[in-house]
Amino acid sequence: MKTVIAGGGIAGLISALSLSLHQDQEVILIEKADHPGGLLKSFDYGEQGLFDHGAHNVCETGNTAIDKVIFDLLPKGGWDVLEKDKRDLAGIFYDGRLQLNTPYIDIRHKDQYKQYIADFFANIESTPSYNGPQNAYETIFQKFGESITQEVISPVVNKIYKKDIHDLDLLSILLTPLTRVNMFSSFLMEDLLHTKHLKNLLSFPEQRELPLQHSSGRRSLYPKNFGMQKVVDAIIKKLQENNVKILTNTGIKKITTQNQKISEVTIENAQGNIEQISLDYFVWSVGIPQLSFMLGLVNGKPDFDPPLKTIVTNLIVEKPIAMGDLYYLYCYDDGYHTFRVSNYANYCSTAKRSNGYPISIELLMEPTQVESPEKITEIAISELRKMQILQEDNRVNFGKTEILASGFPMPTLKNSLFINQKRKEIEKLDLQNLVLTGILSEPNLFFQTDIIRDTYEKMLDRIIQK
Repeated sequence: MKTVIAGGGIAGLISALSLSLHQDQEVILIEKADHPGGLLKSFDYGEQGLFDHGAHNVCETGNTAIDKVIFDLLPKGGWDVLEKDKRDLAGIFYDGRLQLNTPYIDIRHKDQYKQYIADFFANIESTPSYNGPQNAYETIFQKFGESITQEVISPVVNKIYKKDIHDLDLLSILLTPLTRVNMFSSFLMEDLLHTKHLKNLLSFPEQRELPLQHSSGRRSLYPKNFGMQKVVDAIIKKLQENNVKILTNTGIKKITTQNQKISEVTIENAQGNIEQISLDYFVWSVGIPQLSFMLGLVNGKPDFDPPLKTIVTNLIVEKPIAMGDLYYLYCYDDGYHTFRVSNYANYCSTAKRSNGYPISIELLMEPTQVESPEKITEIAISELRKMQILQEDNRVNFGKTEILASGFPMPTLKNSLFINQKRKEIEKLDLQNLVLTGILSEPNLFFQTDIIRDTYEKMLDRIIQK
């Protein structure tokens, strides 16, 4: 049984890993970059060490089979295990203040607090309307009422995406913690957590004190030897041991279909060598728009809202930054390009370097705002100092900025409608040996944990058990 996998990001790697565990599978992984891994790869700065593409770890999926496969990738003691009250500590910079207690917006300090509560409870029994796709504004309004939607959530969403919230899809409020707000004390929330509807709307005010029976119970993992690249390398080593053929610097030029199946793919490597590969199954993990183009479902250039540029600035600073024990935080205030700040030393025991503490700042910019990497490094440092996360007496010993070719998506209604339409058109082709995996291969499928579980289960159901 021969399976060709397009794409060497996390979905492609998990597809290959899952299939390679079964001896009757011949697997070929095709990756256009010079190394698989996608955003899980690390930047290697030589003597300055590795840096990830922002905050990444491996969260257990709840599928014990694939969770064990991943855990066994590293030798015994090879993981820092983040669990219970330390599983995922996140915060936000909001209203000019660093919020350590919860990653959801805490409105208790707001002058309009009483009005927000009144609006929330006046709205709580409203009947949702599902007459076609909803924009992010409608979704939030049905959750929280007018005041919180207009005055709290909308400005944050507009800041992140540089788009009006009415033009954005539901996915835009799922990508960061915007589906709940914090209104009440721990004492009251311990009672409200037992009410399913309120639990889905309100956050617990102290993430470190959340009763564990109300948490997922799943652990997060990070390599004890710093760098998510270690996980990618371990997967590649396992694939090679299991005789998976990995073709890097190679792209798919053509997909040939016959009798409602994909019969072969034409590939081309960096030297211009072209090859046709016949196959039994074809796994696509590179994205719905690209596949719809390859299958002739897109004529000309699609009308697509382009994403903002995702930029990662990596720093080594002399002393720990002022983020408490947070692993990462989101910046919600207008006037900042900063989207997320990751403090590696708080969740990896070996992150600290001889010359200081590594941190990463992810920034989102309009293409017209992008300047030289050196200038963006200055901007990132100045924004951290403005937030007082990087104190004036904390010297920066190293800094380097990477402008990514791809990164954070643009979840507008237009883009979501296009992707959903093309996914349906691909399904109507009824290509019986095609398996879609990865980001948005299913509606609202985005987070790495869900992608790993979805990918593994598809390999099992669609290919291995056939």
